[in-house]
Amino acid sequence: MPLISIIIPLYNKERFIENTLNSVLRQTFMDYEVIIIDDGSNDDSGSIVSNFDDKRITVYSNSNNGVSHARNFGISKANSDLIALLDGDDLWEPNHLENLYNLYEKFPDCGLYATAYNKKYFNGEKIKASYNGLAKEYFGIIEDYFSASIKDSIALY
Repeated sequence: MPLISIIIPLYNKERFIENTLNSVLRQTFMDYEVIIIDDGSNDDSGSIVSNFDDKRITVYSNSNNGVSHARNFGISKANSDLIALLDGDDLWEPNHLENLYNLYEKFPDCGLYATAYNKKYFNGEKIKASYNGLAKEYFGIIEDYFSASIKDSIALY
């Protein structure tokens, strides 16, 4: 059984999904499964995903029911109690899952784990997310999620 189940809802992300999956497959933490829910894509997203030959990747197809339904369906198929959510057009740094797992090991009773992220704009500009009242390299429990999320949200889901 994998330690982490990664859930990726997929709807018409043919321009992005290859890079998204490559960012997952380049993780330094390797004990995971990837569950992709093709939520009725009508572009080449599905064929791009089918080109990946990795036994950790499982694809389910649904009619288009929306991203929340796709995520929930993916979670119902997960083989781990630890769930990582990833959109089909987002990228992870290579140590993302390792960082999340380290948070889980240090703080096993938390219900949500998150790490810092960058926002990338269509012009290519990258800006590091900024949190209210937290040091740049903060590692720990956030006492007031809403106050810390005034500038940028701690978690995007």
